[in-house]
Amino acid sequence: MRKILPLAVLSTILAAVALARAGAAEPAPTAAVPAAAALERHDRRVYEAVAPAVVGITCRDAKGGFFGTGVVISPDGLVLTSTTTVPSGAINIKVYFMGAPDKEAKLVGTDAATESSLIKVDGKGLPFVPLADSAAVRAGERAYTFGNPFGTLSADNKVSFSAGHVSGVYRLPDNMDFQSKYRDLVIETEAAVNPGSDGGPLVDGQGRLLGVLSLGFSERRWLGVAVPVHLIAPKFEALKDMKPPAEHLRPPDDVAQGEAAWRAAVDRVAPAVVQVLVDREERPLPRPPATLGYEQQQEELRRRYGVRPPGAASGVIIDPEGLVLTAYFHVTGRVKKADDAIRVRLADGRTLPARVLGRDDSLDLVMLRVDAGGEKLPAAELSSAPLAVGSQIAVLGRSEDPAAVTVNRGVVSAVGRSLGRTTQVSAFINYGNLGGPAIGPDGRVVGVTGHLRPGALWGQNSGVGFIVPAAVVAECRADLAAGRVLKPPARTFLGISPGRDAPDLLGAPVGGVLPGSPAESAGLKTGDVITRLGDAPVEGWSGLVRNIVGHKPGDKVKLTVKRKDAVEEIEVTLGKSND
Repeated sequence: MRKILPLAVLSTILAAVALARAGAAEPAPTAAVPAAAALERHDRRVYEAVAPAVVGITCRDAKGGFFGTGVVISPDGLVLTSTTTVPSGAINIKVYFMGAPDKEAKLVGTDAATESSLIKVDGKGLPFVPLADSAAVRAGERAYTFGNPFGTLSADNKVSFSAGHVSGVYRLPDNMDFQSKYRDLVIETEAAVNPGSDGGPLVDGQGRLLGVLSLGFSERRWLGVAVPVHLIAPKFEALKDMKPPAEHLRPPDDVAQGEAAWRAAVDRVAPAVVQVLVDREERPLPRPPATLGYEQQQEELRRRYGVRPPGAASGVIIDPEGLVLTAYFHVTGRVKKADDAIRVRLADGRTLPARVLGRDDSLDLVMLRVDAGGEKLPAAELSSAPLAVGSQIAVLGRSEDPAAVTVNRGVVSAVGRSLGRTTQVSAFINYGNLGGPAIGPDGRVVGVTGHLRPGALWGQNSGVGFIVPAAVVAECRADLAAGRVLKPPARTFLGISPGRDAPDLLGAPVGGVLPGSPAESAGLKTGDVITRLGDAPVEGWSGLVRNIVGHKPGDKVKLTVKRKDAVEEIEVTLGKSND
């Protein structure tokens, strides 16, 4: 069987807004609604133009069967794909079109250096995708992926489509991958790449071909990548004379203006985004043997997914004097005992030694200082604007290439998490961009990414990520710069453990009372059921917790308690806990 992608490399979240009209005042229209509608129409236009040119492919060689995706790049039937879909020496090549008869194909040629294959089907006037000037692409620009995941084209005549952005342009590192041997320039995307999508197209915001989707990936980022078409085209005689059109499917002006504004925002903060390099005594993972079977490959990939990889992480300069914020996670573990064990590489390529100042473990935040010899360094500006659910943000990093930032776009998913100290975002966060800044559309820093580590329940690139908001950063900035180790704020403490809930039980049952706790002092007992806290009804244990965290240590609260067949009211002075 053919080899498949290491992971289903995550899909972009597409949001839709509905306005309720019955029994409620209609919100005033905003500029965002027509802009969103224009973007949706443009996305559909790109899909309708590109999808008919996307094909599924099956073939065989001496070792077994292969399947994947390809894209028609000329009206007379030239199809570009990858060697992981159509290897050198492939036979019985069959091409599946959406809404059109299947065709037999012949192999024109393969190129091992770019892991690309060119095949030909008989045709005239076929739908095709023109080439893009992939050498000019930048992180943050609109992009789309198309594919044949799990053989959907041959199974149900459907092409997979995902909208997102270019998230990085860098040279792929050697991460001991046993599926793709490609180690040159790639275009990374946050749009979905699934098993069977390799060989398919990554297209730009005008529906032009940027690159061919690859099985390669960076262990610091674990996102889908494509081999740029400007590297592939010179390898095949039939492609050398193909010229990218200057314009193809031009986006509406408001969409183009929005994308240009984001590019300007990234450019504004990019000089302050740095690499963080840490030398460790930890032993690196051994290179896996090339003879692993399919199940062993998948197990090896799952194991590596949860291990901190070697190499650069990200941080952000917040003061021209050389103060750098990053995730505390990056400086934990067996860091070597050397003066230069921790270093910061600036956007201009210079590498300077760094030392740890203060930290806050609960925020996953640490302050570093680099000595630039009195030179003022480019610093990012913290935003003072509050974040709201739905606010657009972008997470920046610099793990792969010191000369280029990575950009993962998303929205604010929830505010006030972790007792108001973190904000949840949908932008993909991975080991590479962890510790980097999250910015708003104005180019100011709205937070610093954190709380990702091996074993985290949500995992990297899950669309559940966390940032320390700029307001919290501002509060602890002086203490971190002074070298202090900060503790989390005291939490409200009652001192009971949960009992067993039941479907017909109204309230929170008390399973145990901690000796010396406020609950014991107030007279709460095991078996009590708390039905109200103050005037608020308590609906189960989670309801009790939500009501308690809304109070401060030292507050006096009145609990309504059902004890056997009696109902009592008990006053409790809430305590505090730093645990």
